[in-house]
Amino acid sequence: AWFLVARIRSAGWRFAWTTRGQPIGGISLIEAALWLGLLPMAVYVASYWPYLFYAEGSVPATPAAFIEIQQHALQLQHKLLKKHPYQTHWWQWVSDTRGIWYLFEKVDGAQRGIVLIGNPLTFLIGLPALVWCAFAALFRKRLDAGAMVACYAASLGLWIVAAKNVQFFYHYMLASCFMLGALALALDALWRRGGRWSWLPLGVLAASTALFVYFWPILSAAPLHSAGEYSQWMWLRSWR
Repeated sequence: AWFLVARIRSAGWRFAWTTRGQPIGGISLIEAALWLGLLPMAVYVASYWPYLFYAEGSVPATPAAFIEIQQHALQLQHKLLKKHPYQTHWWQWVSDTRGIWYLFEKVDGAQRGIVLIGNPLTFLIGLPALVWCAFAALFRKRLDAGAMVACYAASLGLWIVAAKNVQFFYHYMLASCFMLGALALALDALWRRGGRWSWLPLGVLAASTALFVYFWPILSAAPLHSAGEYSQWMWLRSWR
């Protein structure tokens, strides 16, 4: 929908077939409808295909059954739940101060752990990148930057106003993707600008990759030497 509005504003009455103009040049409205509409919807629908073959609770493979599943999912989002040790609030997602432990026990003869937290570097510097994108959208007419800010605010805002009383860090996943998109745009602008700060984008990429490798053992359930070893990754008490 955003692509359609932007193309109408930039191309006028030729919006239906032209490949010129905002938000992305070289792509027609028909092609955008394919990549941004039909393909994502097809992938989403296909993800429910295994559900039709469950031994229990299977439903007929009909459009009505698919819609019923979506309605049930929406009802669950409004259901009052009991408090959970790993429940969090949206400001804890934004600050990356509280994650989720999915596993921390002995499995297959070794102590293992699986934790969900954001990359400490990109999740924090992504916030000023969003501020830069807002500035670029307002004063430099950068629609791509504005899209990242708008989509981030919308996907996070949904959970701020949601009736679901118990929420978790993984609800931030979609918003964090737009935040990282904003970070990519900000680093790209810095790279194109050149000068003495041109090394920073590569430095951020290298540092974020290094942190991913460092945290890999407790992201992948790799064998740990002891139960206390996880402390080297728990930089904050709230991560424990």
